[in-house]
Amino acid sequence: MPSKRQWFPDAFLLGGRALQNLLRQRPKDLGFAWLHLHADLPEVRPRLPRWLPPLRPGREDLPRDLQGLRAALDRLAADPRVRGVIFELADLRAGPARLQALRQEFVRLQHAGKEVVAYLPGGGTWEYYLASGARALVMPEGAALNAVGLRLEAYFLGDFLATLGLQADLEAVGRYKASPELFTRSTISPAHQEMLESLLEALYTELVVEMAEGRRMTRPQMEEALNANPLTADEALRMGLVDACLPPRAVGKWLAGEGGEEPPVRPWGEVQRLLRHRLRWRAAQRIGLIPIEGTLVLGESREAPLPLPFAQNWVGHETIAQRLRQAAKDRRIGAVVLLINSPGGAALAADLLWEEVRRLAEEKPVVACLQDQATSGGYYVATAAQAIVAQPVTLTGSIGIFGGKVVDAGLVQRLGIGRHAVSQGRHAGIYASSAPFRPDERERLRALLEEGYRLFKMRVAEGRGLSPQQVEERAQGRIWTGRQALELGLVDALGGLREAVQRAADLAGLPAHLEPEVVLVRPRRSFALPLVPWAAREGLMSLSDLYACVERLFAPRVLALCPWWFRLG
Repeated sequence: MPSKRQWFPDAFLLGGRALQNLLRQRPKDLGFAWLHLHADLPEVRPRLPRWLPPLRPGREDLPRDLQGLRAALDRLAADPRVRGVIFELADLRAGPARLQALRQEFVRLQHAGKEVVAYLPGGGTWEYYLASGARALVMPEGAALNAVGLRLEAYFLGDFLATLGLQADLEAVGRYKASPELFTRSTISPAHQEMLESLLEALYTELVVEMAEGRRMTRPQMEEALNANPLTADEALRMGLVDACLPPRAVGKWLAGEGGEEPPVRPWGEVQRLLRHRLRWRAAQRIGLIPIEGTLVLGESREAPLPLPFAQNWVGHETIAQRLRQAAKDRRIGAVVLLINSPGGAALAADLLWEEVRRLAEEKPVVACLQDQATSGGYYVATAAQAIVAQPVTLTGSIGIFGGKVVDAGLVQRLGIGRHAVSQGRHAGIYASSAPFRPDERERLRALLEEGYRLFKMRVAEGRGLSPQQVEERAQGRIWTGRQALELGLVDALGGLREAVQRAADLAGLPAHLEPEVVLVRPRRSFALPLVPWAAREGLMSLSDLYACVERLFAPRVLALCPWWFRLG
């Protein structure tokens, strides 16, 4: 039972839902629910007030994020009148870890005794990977399957910058810390290529094994079928990659089988009004959720107006620190889950956040849930948590440091701009863009980077319970998949937000028979009408602020940043 303070509102809520369930006895057969999954599907999205009109007229019934989708699927799984779910996967934009989490929900539904069908109008390797988690896979007759495999490309701007009269004078600590290569080289280094090949092989193996299991094929059979791509729908059918080629209206009849009665197929908006509610008492304490998504910078969070590399979401350490302190003060929050999707950023911002997370962890359990990418500074912050959960395809690690400056002497000369500087102090011009580092300046920069690397490794050793030698073997800036990280002791378990919440509830000692409520920890605000999008209210960055924010990222001169921001292409 919940606490006395919570008993009455929960009893009132459950009583109302029980009454609704009595009124929802019919129809006896709900058949199949058709869910159209499309566009962006983030892990969690801030809830809009109930009184606010929907921002997407006609689509308000669709789950807005994975958290809402899980709740919808739990209701479908619990209602015995539901035979199954048909997922139409059209232009679904989500990262690899989120797709893997969604695929796990397909499998969970099947374990609950529901038929799961994926309707795939077309797509590539990742879309097919998701669809292969269903019991049956259907494509339209005119569709094409492009599950051609995985490909990683790295670009090198060294020669390009030279044509502009720019030179990136950067130093890195860690053999595999390839971040500076983007700006300093024209070709890939052997260490960088070794890391890319290792990552790609691990990711491809993960996908092939799961797809083969989902399609009830051997691994060699699946590899042969993938190597034959791209395929027409008929060719995919003959190779066993799909089960039928049908238009959407014919899926219900196909599910009935020859001579069988066609089951009802209802859109989600209709089904959700007929579903029974799950009647479960809530735990007295909640699980607080704090997203850390974007590049780490000092100060407050901002969103960039342009999709530039490392300039999309800027996660300010002060903004996250405020939420961590708020979670510490809130007696209703029994544990916290950090939802991390970050390539890293300013090393100082990462270390300050590490201190804040560690302080919170001394009062309440903290679990880090790594999403598509939690590398370098993103992993730095995660190590302060009591436990780390990651998906097998999550990219993490990259324990390394780099820093330096961009020299613009050539560009200034080409533009005919005169420049003269007067300074006092031996190293007053160490970060000046007019000239590369002198030998003594480079020595000081290396000392700063080495100290940052030492501190990074010390934080990892303390957080993960590893010896300095063990950390060094896993560091050097090398990136690992979530499965590799588990074998190396860099994470504690494989899974997504559902598993992270459960681990947080266990660490907090919440009763297993009570359902923990997950709440988004956000700053307290005075009353205001939400007339602008949530991102703007959080602090949308103007174009005039973009340059200043880039300066904030590079001002510390010591960066814990991954060489790429991993995105599903």
